[in-house]
Amino acid sequence: MIGKLKGTISEIFGDEVLIETSGGVFYSVLVTPAILDKGAGGDVKIYTYLNVREDDLTLFGFETREVYRLFTYFIAIDGVGPKTAFTIMSTSKPGDIRTAVVANDVAFFQKIKGIGKKTAQRILIDLSATFGSEFDVTAGQETADDVDALDALVSLGFRRVDAKKALEKIDSSLSLEERIKLALQSVSK
Repeated sequence: MIGKLKGTISEIFGDEVLIETSGGVFYSVLVTPAILDKGAGGDVKIYTYLNVREDDLTLFGFETREVYRLFTYFIAIDGVGPKTAFTIMSTSKPGDIRTAVVANDVAFFQKIKGIGKKTAQRILIDLSATFGSEFDVTAGQETADDVDALDALVSLGFRRVDAKKALEKIDSSLSLEERIKLALQSVSK
């Protein structure tokens, strides 16, 4: 999986850019407006999400890890695919999203293209549970391995909530690989 890219924006086509890496490889990436603002010739370091479908591979790019993580929260919600999640991240700031979730603001999400009332309500329900645990006092005690293990399980298609519950039951002193393996066994049951 392509997790992060470092390179120069070579060409821009709407919200899609070609990023040239130091090795001379060009990646086609759908990026948020914050990255587009750097313009052609701008150097970038972006977090990426590779969406794999039977007939298409799409690489989405995000300026910060926070924006990337919010994107992964959205794609874990039933009814929200990568393109809709990308639209949300392209049109909204992370702080505004959190405020809307805390305020239970259905209208905030309904204003975004492709999101109806039912999907907006589903987003609020799922994200309020996610944000509730994310802003818990113990959340600050997560290690880099905790975050990596959670991200690995989500990238394998598991719901973030299920993956987090599985990881909480596993001894944190184990290696990252062992924790992921045990979590996979637990979540798969």
